[in-house]
Amino acid sequence: MDGGIWLDFNSGAPVVQEPLEFSTIESAAVISDSIGKLMFYSNGIEVYNRNGEVFSSIEIDLDDTIFFKSFTQGALILPEIGYENLLRVIGIGTYSIVDMTMNGELGGMKESPSWRNFNSDILGFGEKNTAVRHANGRDWWILQMRHNFNMETYDYDSSMVVYLYDSNGINVYAQYFINTRTEGAKSQYGEISFSRDGSLLAMAFMGSITVYNFDRCSGQIGPEIAYIDTLDKIYSCAFSPSGKFLYFNQSTGFGNGENVLYQWNLELNQFGEHDLTKVYHMQGQANYANGQLEMGPDFKIYMSTPCRSLDCGLVSPFNTHLSVINHPDLGGLACDFDTLTVYLGGLTTNFGLPNMVNYALGALEGSECDTLGGGSTAVPESATLPPSWQITPTVSNGFYSFNGPEKAMLLVYDVWGRTVWQGTAAGLRIDLSAQPTGLYLVRAQWEEKQQTFRVMKQ
Repeated sequence: MDGGIWLDFNSGAPVVQEPLEFSTIESAAVISDSIGKLMFYSNGIEVYNRNGEVFSSIEIDLDDTIFFKSFTQGALILPEIGYENLLRVIGIGTYSIVDMTMNGELGGMKESPSWRNFNSDILGFGEKNTAVRHANGRDWWILQMRHNFNMETYDYDSSMVVYLYDSNGINVYAQYFINTRTEGAKSQYGEISFSRDGSLLAMAFMGSITVYNFDRCSGQIGPEIAYIDTLDKIYSCAFSPSGKFLYFNQSTGFGNGENVLYQWNLELNQFGEHDLTKVYHMQGQANYANGQLEMGPDFKIYMSTPCRSLDCGLVSPFNTHLSVINHPDLGGLACDFDTLTVYLGGLTTNFGLPNMVNYALGALEGSECDTLGGGSTAVPESATLPPSWQITPTVSNGFYSFNGPEKAMLLVYDVWGRTVWQGTAAGLRIDLSAQPTGLYLVRAQWEEKQQTFRVMKQ
């Protein structure tokens, strides 16, 4: 963003703070501590402390800085495994380690040179970069795209490289060659995104978008469960909190076309038969484009609307606001997409929003990969149960009934994995009336059987 726009979500809603030094086009990452205090941020080249001061810069020619800042997901921040005060900034094939005990706890670079390459000999280049917690609740899977020109076929081979980030560092674990389906899809643009529980992975290319299953235990991508290859200029994507819907957009920032935001109902989808809703269609604004989609700490999905060209010089309500999907787990127009919602204090947004992962995702209880011990904050996976076990209704103002064994134990988790209600099924209604609006997960357990349900509080 322009001028280091800083949004504070500690009050529950985004509040614009005094701007910090910062400049980027797409690449952005930020990290706060457990009480919401800003620690540092990066555009994949410079790393800035919470006062807006640069304490590391990647060793590249100045002429290349715009190139690096235009990586779609050029930066990501993960905790250093086994160390409380260390964090890693993950770039495209590079990383740096930040030590928060240095410089009066403003942070500094632990190693020199501060940016180092991954331990990998896989060739190619891409802009997709994300991560998800390993099923053991400690390690991470890092996923990055590689496009490599094949001299034998005179075409690009597109692969997704899965890195295992554990106590031994970042090392190649697997490489999956991806069917991008269309020629236009082989460009480097476009995001990848995980659902909050890490079980689904979406890949957006310029000419296609595909959703895959993902195994947090094995790091395996696939099988694919849905795809669309009939649209062009697809750029950004983000799952709703429950994973039922995927939102993605078309953007004229990457060639002539339309600026459309779609909601894709994955539960109703079959290949070739797509349950799509046009949530937003920006018309008559040739100078502006749809930017990146990102879920905020309030579980709403935000979208930037930048100038279509980097040097347009325009300032208008479009690029001085963020738009928001207020209820991303409600179908159709009930999701309530609100344009020009968050005023950015007169500063202008570019394409990028901070590249975020689900830091609160814990281990998969009962998983063969949950070998670390010490308990877990994760919501357990569903087991096979009789069809008579039900939660009704699934959307309400806070009260729900369980249809199942009276001695079943019920636990309700928020999306951060915290227990917000518990009790037995006998004669009790689940009462979430005092909880904030949003998605909750209900775990029902009786003897050796268990199941997890999703409910929405309006």
